[in-house]
Amino acid sequence: VGKNNFRPPPKVESSVVRIEPRVPPPPINFLEWDGLVRVCFQRKNKTLAAIFKNKSVLNMMRAYSDIAEDGGAPTVAGRDAGFSAMVLVDDEENMEEGKGGGNDNDDDMEDDEEGGDDAPVSLKERVMALLEKGEFSTRRSSKMDISDFLALLKLFNENGLHFA
Repeated sequence: VGKNNFRPPPKVESSVVRIEPRVPPPPINFLEWDGLVRVCFQRKNKTLAAIFKNKSVLNMMRAYSDIAEDGGAPTVAGRDAGFSAMVLVDDEENMEEGKGGGNDNDDDMEDDEEGGDDAPVSLKERVMALLEKGEFSTRRSSKMDISDFLALLKLFNENGLHFA
């Protein structure tokens, strides 16, 4: 659209953008999709590794995920780990812990595990390992496209980590 179509003429060029929904829509749970995208875009210029080290993000993931507190087997059997994700109804202890009483600062989650190689892996370590595996740890949300976010959501879901 040219400048001369406006009164007074602006000092910038304008464009008309047409947005069309994907047909068919991706086979995902849109509540979960919304959760992931909100987490990623709270600090869009930070790397994903920095975003997922945040205490509040890890607490939210712990509340919705089917990873046992000790890093062991999933707590909910028979859950589809593909693109579809259902809201996890967990026991009251995990839900209370997931709501957290802390603040939303960017401090790293402290690991309470001590010991040798047989110590369970913390949620933070699992998330960082998955980000490295998928080559997402150094990526920034502002530079990713929809296919990157779909791949990230799939990676987390296949490993029992959920956002809604």
